[in-house]
Amino acid sequence: MENIPPLSLGTKVEQESLIPEPRRLPVQFTGSASEYFRIWIVNVALSIVTLGIYSAWAKVRTKNYFYRHTMLERSCFEYHAVPMQILKGRIIVGAGLAAIFFAKIYSLKLYAVLLLLLVLLSPAIFALALAFNARNSSYRNVRFGFDGTVGAAYKTYLAGMAVYIVTLGLGFPYFQWRIVDYWASNHRYGNQHFHFNMTSGPFFGIYARALGIMLLPIAGFTALMVVFRPTAGQAPVLQAPVLLLLVIYPIMFLVVGYVKARQSNLVLGSISLSPAGAAPSETSTHRLAANQKVLEVIWLMVSNLVGIVLTIGLLIPWAKVRTARYRAEHLYVIANGELVAQGSAAPSGNGVLADAATDLGDIGFDLGI
Repeated sequence: MENIPPLSLGTKVEQESLIPEPRRLPVQFTGSASEYFRIWIVNVALSIVTLGIYSAWAKVRTKNYFYRHTMLERSCFEYHAVPMQILKGRIIVGAGLAAIFFAKIYSLKLYAVLLLLLVLLSPAIFALALAFNARNSSYRNVRFGFDGTVGAAYKTYLAGMAVYIVTLGLGFPYFQWRIVDYWASNHRYGNQHFHFNMTSGPFFGIYARALGIMLLPIAGFTALMVVFRPTAGQAPVLQAPVLLLLVIYPIMFLVVGYVKARQSNLVLGSISLSPAGAAPSETSTHRLAANQKVLEVIWLMVSNLVGIVLTIGLLIPWAKVRTARYRAEHLYVIANGELVAQGSAAPSGNGVLADAATDLGDIGFDLGI
């Protein structure tokens, strides 16, 4: 009988050569300002005519437009929320906000109690709104999900707020890092889970440099005003407060643009997606990467603001489309293998009240990206 040699899987080097190289997949935004303007102007007009009732449909139309024009590997994202569901939530939340408004007029004690209640509920609102938005978003017919609990949201807020208070505000980067960690680490795509691989240290580094960017010009301006202060009888063309404003506004845009660009690159570049039950690894994990430029972000902010102000708001669609296109053009997915996942059951509850609260209550959950 002929001896058959055992099946060889090759050397370690040969096995590693069979692993496909990571692919750099760009995110694209294909929408246009003229297209979105037609959607936006109808949304505004009908929301005004219907005293805000149409705003639920306006939100879904807007989300659908931006999702369907955001492309990754020739596939777009989808938004699935139902307008009537959103409207019911907004009616309930609107009634609550109206109660707070009238309480301010008739009873300051009741107003303080209701306002405190709103603050105490904000972590729950944050968690439920994230779950609602994730559950109603999909890519390639696979829904996203959010597994963060309300209890974990309160722990995140309390720990971050405690550091913030004890340090008299200097611990804000830690507070923001806790929020971002909660947001990123609890999302999933089908049965695959996102991971946030970053400590709070880089957040402190960004804000420390931003503080230097802000204080150095102001200190220099103050020194110049002291050295070249006008003598008695002289009437300078511009007084110090006016000059200070001319210095502060450019510095403000510079600082905000720096923080947004650097923090977006930092946060997005620290997010990875692994198969269910697996830890992040170099061979089985997809990663995000972002390369926003500080000066480009500042120019985007300034030109958008100038355009909106000069046109009394008519260039809002143009500004939104420009922002979405810029963020997409500077975002990539480093894919190890195919972008596939199995769908998983969505958690119970709809979270629509929390989603409505973040809209009507104008509660900002700024993640800094």
